[in-house]
Order: sequence, then C-alpha cells, then structure tokens
Amino acid sequence: MADDSCPKCGGSLLPEGVFCPHCGVSLGARMDVDVVGDDNIAVVGGENIDIHQGDVHHHGADPQKVEEIDKLMGKVMERLEALELSSPSEGQPAEVDEETQAELDSILADATEVEDAGHEFNPWDEIELGDAAAGAGRTNTARRYYARALEDFKENEDQRGEALSLNSLGNIAYTRGDFDDAERLCKESLAISKEIGHREGEARSFNHLGQIANTRGDLDEAERLLEESLNISTEIGNRRGEALSLGNLGNIASERRDLDEAERLYREVLAIFKEIGDRKSEAASLTNLGSIAQERGDLDEAERLNRESLDIDREIGNRGGEAYSFNNLGVIARGKGDLEEAERLYDDSLSISREIGHRQLEATSLGNLGNIALTRGNLDEAEHLHRESLSISREIGYRGGEANSLHNLGVIARDRDDFAEAKRLFEQSLAIKREMGLDDEESD
Repeated sequence: MADDSCPKCGGSLLPEGVFCPHCGVSLGARMDVDVVGDDNIAVVGGENIDIHQGDVHHHGADPQKVEEIDKLMGKVMERLEALELSSPSEGQPAEVDEETQAELDSILADATEVEDAGHEFNPWDEIELGDAAAGAGRTNTARRYYARALEDFKENEDQRGEALSLNSLGNIAYTRGDFDDAERLCKESLAISKEIGHREGEARSFNHLGQIANTRGDLDEAERLLEESLNISTEIGNRRGEALSLGNLGNIASERRDLDEAERLYREVLAIFKEIGDRKSEAASLTNLGSIAQERGDLDEAERLNRESLDIDREIGNRGGEAYSFNNLGVIARGKGDLEEAERLYDDSLSISREIGHRQLEATSLGNLGNIALTRGNLDEAEHLHRESLSISREIGYRGGEANSLHNLGVIARDRDDFAEAKRLFEQSLAIKREMGLDDEESD
C-alpha cells in the first residue's frame, strides 16, 4: 500500500498493511473484524493468525471442519453485534430482556463450541463475549473471557486492551462483593491508562474506585475520586461519563443527608441520560429521585417515581433495576403501614438479588425483612434476618449496611431488656457512622 496510515484514525497499520490495531479497520479482501465501539476495538491477537480473517487456526486440522468453525465463529460475532448491547464497562452490566437473554445463551453456547473445537477468538472479541456473559448474569463465564483477553493483550503488548480487561475484571469483582480485588484491578487499570494517556480509561477507573470507596464508607475519598472522574469526562466531552460521576456524587450527598444537593445532581443526571437515550440509567435516576422524595416524607411522589422506574426496567429487562424498585416500594409501603405489601415487595427484591448475585442489595433486602419482623414483635425472626444481613455486609465490606444491622440488633436487644448488649451494639453502629462521616440518627 502506498500509505502506511489508517484512513479512519490515522494510526500506523500492521506491517502487512491490511489491519489497523488502533481502530479495528480491516483493509484486506475480507471484513470479518468490525469496529465495535470506542473501547471494544477489534484487534487480532494470539498464535497462528491469518491476518485477513482475524481468526485463530490450528494447522493440521481437517480443512472442512476448520471452515465450518470459522463460519460459526463469524456468525457468533455477527449475532452478538446485531444485539447492540451496551457495554458494562462503567460498572453496570447490560441487563437484557427474556428474548435477548435466550439469544445470548445461544450465542455463548456456539462460542463454547468454537472453543471446544480448538479455536480461539481474538482478545477484543473475547471482551465482547465477556460483556455479553455479564449482561446475561453469567459472571463466571464473563470473568473467564476477560481473563483470557487480559493474557492475550499482555502477550501482544496492547496496553489499552490490557487496561480495559483489568477494568472489566474489576467490575465482576465489584458485582460479587470482592471490593479488595476490585480495587486492586481498577488501580492497575488506572496506572496503565495514565501511562498511555487514555483519558477516558482514567475517568472510568476513578469512577469505579470512587464507588468502591463509597461502599466502604470513606465518603471523603469517594468524593475526591469521583470529582477526578467528572473533571476528565467533562474535559473530553464524555456525557455518559459525566452523568455516571454526577450520579455517584449525588449518592454521597444523599448519604450525608444533603437532600437539596442530591436532588440537584440526580436531576442533572436524569437530563443527560434522557439526552443520550440511556433508558436503563434513566430508570436508575428516577429511583434515586424517588429516594429523595421518600426521605422528605412525600411517599406518594416517591411511589410515582419508583413505579415509573420499574416500568422502564421491566420494558428493557433490567432485573437489577427491578430489584431496587421493589425494595424502595417496600420501604414506601411500610411507611404507609401496609406491612403485608412491604413484605411481598422485599421478598421480590431479595429473590432477584440472589438470582443475579447482587450481595449488597441482598443484605439490604434481608435487613428490611428483619424490620418487618421487628415491627410485628417477632424478635427471634428479626434477629435471624439482621444477623444474616450483617454477615453479608461484613463479608463484602459494606460498612453502611454493617452499621444499620448493628443498630437494628441493638433495638432488638433493647426490646429484650438486655440494655448492656443494646448499648454495645449501638456504640459499634455509631462508631462506623462516625468513621463514614455520617451524623448519628435517632434510635428507634
């Protein structure tokens, strides 16, 4: 070729002059590798590569079988691309409806058949397959694809791919409640993004690290990290990145009981997500605004916002969003004195949380069911549920949940006239809240 630069991005082509490793454009006779987005850029990696096809061939195999598997491999990626799933790279796996779930399961089964035949996908395709598995709730499969992509990127010395793989593995660790591993992976991703000057990758890692700090109760550190993320996203014009950081800053304001600031941030976030057409995040913003209305005692407005959120989540098949809405609607029903409806909604939230492996929401739902039992005077059942919630919160490092459980166990001890135990538990809860920079709330 007369020109050794890519006509799409201006980057240097591979020596063969038929493939750009920067933006994924194939300039050969075939176009089997497509551009899949800003971060999920298709790049060929691994051994024994036919650069024109982007597929990994194990030489010596039956040529007819190789051709059949190559065709299947191409169809897998074509079908996956056709679904137009959003990437879970921001820490929010792409939830799917039942029809899309069935298609994903079929695609992943075909991908397994390709691998069982001794073929491998290139690492950028593995990232896409990992995203698909995460969206389908199959975190073990997602982690396997991301880990394999990471190995390939390291072998190929592709630092941008390496950073994205680490980031994706951090998302899986966070979803599973392993915050130490999530932090380690996100920090590794951040270091690489800084080294290569990938500003969007930096913003993403700062955002994730801010979420982790918030979950652990270090609100000041969380705020600092999220401000870093917001500044970079604003600088590079990443509207979605801006909205994610603003939303997480709204969560911190809400935890600090600065409801006016939280509402301002949530409304700004809602406007951005409506602007860019992100329905899932729009629903989450409505849920957050519902929580603010609830904190202010406007239960009717809180219920309206949460039901609007629930309708969107059901429409798009977002199971995690449904679980949050059910939990919040349960809190509202309890506030209105309808314990049976509250219990039903908490049970629905708990069931989905366990189904999708959301440990933090599982702990919250258990605690809320414990409050129902406490209200009914069933102290043994209340203690059982709050201790189960406490165990999960401690296991995953959810400090806010730990403080709430200790407080409620203190209420149970007090109701049993065990005032020494109640005092001990209240003091433990208060110490955590002070550590988190939160004011103590009045005891029940």
